[in-house]
Amino acid sequence: MKGPAAALERGSPGAAALFGALIAFVSGIDLIRLVRADVLTDSDPSWVLPRLLLTLGVLLGSAGAGGLAAFGFLRFSRAPSSTRPLEPLPLGGKTLTLLACAALAFGVLVRFAWLARIPPTVWYDELLPIAPSLALSGRPGDFADAIRILWPAHAAVGVLYLEGYRGILQALGTTLFAVRLPGALEGSLSIATAMLLARALLPRGGAALAGLALAGLRWQIIIARFGWNGLAIAPVIDLATLALVRARRRSSLAAAAAGGLIAGVGAHFYLGAWIAVVGLAGFALWPSERPVALRRRVAMALFVGIGFLATASPVFFLKKGREQSYFVRGSDQNLLKDIQRKKSWLVPFSIVADAFQAPWFIADPDLRQDLPKSRLGWILGIPVGATLLLAFARPTRDLSALLFAHSGAALLAVLRWGSTGHPNGFRFVYLTTLTAVAAAGGILWLLGFLRPHARRLGAIAAFGLLGIGAFLGARDALFRWGEAPSTFATYWGESTLIGRAAIRWQRYGLVELDSTLAYSPLVVHAVRDYRLDPDAKRIESAFFLSSLPARAGARCFRIADPRSSVLTGERRVETIRDAWGRDHGMVLARPCQTRSP
Repeated sequence: MKGPAAALERGSPGAAALFGALIAFVSGIDLIRLVRADVLTDSDPSWVLPRLLLTLGVLLGSAGAGGLAAFGFLRFSRAPSSTRPLEPLPLGGKTLTLLACAALAFGVLVRFAWLARIPPTVWYDELLPIAPSLALSGRPGDFADAIRILWPAHAAVGVLYLEGYRGILQALGTTLFAVRLPGALEGSLSIATAMLLARALLPRGGAALAGLALAGLRWQIIIARFGWNGLAIAPVIDLATLALVRARRRSSLAAAAAGGLIAGVGAHFYLGAWIAVVGLAGFALWPSERPVALRRRVAMALFVGIGFLATASPVFFLKKGREQSYFVRGSDQNLLKDIQRKKSWLVPFSIVADAFQAPWFIADPDLRQDLPKSRLGWILGIPVGATLLLAFARPTRDLSALLFAHSGAALLAVLRWGSTGHPNGFRFVYLTTLTAVAAAGGILWLLGFLRPHARRLGAIAAFGLLGIGAFLGARDALFRWGEAPSTFATYWGESTLIGRAAIRWQRYGLVELDSTLAYSPLVVHAVRDYRLDPDAKRIESAFFLSSLPARAGARCFRIADPRSSVLTGERRVETIRDAWGRDHGMVLARPCQTRSP
């Protein structure tokens, strides 16, 4: 029996109407925001005619955009190109293997390059797991409470993750390289799993294309620099997806359960795993090219959820001494609070409209997480857009189903959280691997328009273009973002500078921080105690240096606001200045009058 999905595959008017309605919705919301919603709803009688004209303009503009989109999509979906199968790249196996290895090597190199120096300042989120990790014993008793709630971000992370983090710190010491190493490892591993996913979903050559697309993806490179646990779920979700691809193709409940079990590991790493598993369950439920009974698909989705909960269950059952909820991080933001705060009915609609536009047109609002520019750019944005267009024309393909399922889960998540930080690249960084696969699929489809004798040259050109994009993405991530004043400001860079100044001067006496100084205590004390300075010589332990008593005739140092007064007997020995010539503090020296206890 042919169902609705089969009708969509043939390019039905219903699919075109759905696509047009989506474009009309996004266009309408943007037009309302351009005109301003309060203008359209103003009850002032003198504004009746202008308000009516503006309202008609919004309606006609959105309807026109939707109608043109629906007509264009209907023509596209009925064209042979929309149903043409993706063809493998006309390159030899050894050539593709070499290109895949080169992409992986480049991606690893970029993620490890100057790891301790870019960005030059330290964000407090990446400092939070140090103390809880070092407090673990490495014994089973650590799992009496299977998670730790890390203040002040209220981030919930499993002991399973912290044990691995502890191993890194014990092996390499509490250096800034070691602190940032998990993100670099997770990003590097995700390139490999993205290629495996592309290999399962795309014809030959798709894996190498996806690897190169992800290797230089600015979005992931930046978050891998400070998002210590956010990226950890990406390779986990990729492996779970591979199991579910097998489940869909073989109608296997065992493979579906295996996918859920694997995904459940991510719940011990980062809360985003709960969003991802909704997408995976939707993927199992979505109709496939091979007809599968609805009852069987529902059963597969249930097995995904059961497997996930089985692996994630320790975070609920092992909670000795825990005072806060595992989901406490999600309690500080929600849609209702957002609507009440902004006093606007437009909030949920704006969230949905921005979610659809985010990869191409809307930058991450948090400059700590990205540059203020398109997340994908045109080199990746065009093929990703092509893959999404194909997904509407052929919704039962595995890649189409995966895109729709994860997009729906992400949309539900942002509606749950509200507009704060939206579109949030950190929360959905696990989708970088799927984005790379979508870009590879779009490139394969676009290459299909070339004549057979030109496809080899087109494939070489595609790799060349992706290589240029990867180089530009790495440059933007490492230098333009890493050295930007906005990154310094959003990282509270002055706190890193103050902490490192304390490291330098505590070798010669006691260092105190003046109450007039503006800084983050968490960052300053962590930088100082763990000596998180790539230029600091670790001659003595941080504990020994910070506890030295003042000797007779020794110097004492006060780090104060650069605008504060210099007291009698003090002299300035250093000005704490950033790379742009802005002063954030000064170090004042004086003889120690008394011996500290």
